[in-house]
Amino acid sequence: MRDREAKRLQRMQETDEQRARRLQRDREAMRLKRANETPEKRQARLIREREAKRLKRRLEKMDMMLRAQFGQDPSAMAALAAEMNFFPLPGGGMELDSQLLSKMSFEEPSPSTLH
Repeated sequence: MRDREAKRLQRMQETDEQRARRLQRDREAMRLKRANETPEKRQARLIREREAKRLKRRLEKMDMMLRAQFGQDPSAMAALAAEMNFFPLPGGGMELDSQLLSKMSFEEPSPSTLH
């Protein structure tokens, strides 16, 4: 948790040039990683990305107060997802659910969602 906070603070202090270099480096690393993935891993990644987008859209439709509450509490968010049965996956889905939900809960809200 502290590592994430440290990274966030570091990113807030970086210049536009540093940010551009970091993003370019990240894009290149992701491109290389995807070039080497197996078809099975690619399919699993696409499913994860699609389900994460679905979850994000669902959260954006929620009342802003509830969304803020769930954004601060990953365990509440995980419980909500389990209860609403967002995306049942065959075997081992719980690990994926918790990874997606914790990733979603640490995303910064975009300015367009803040009315």
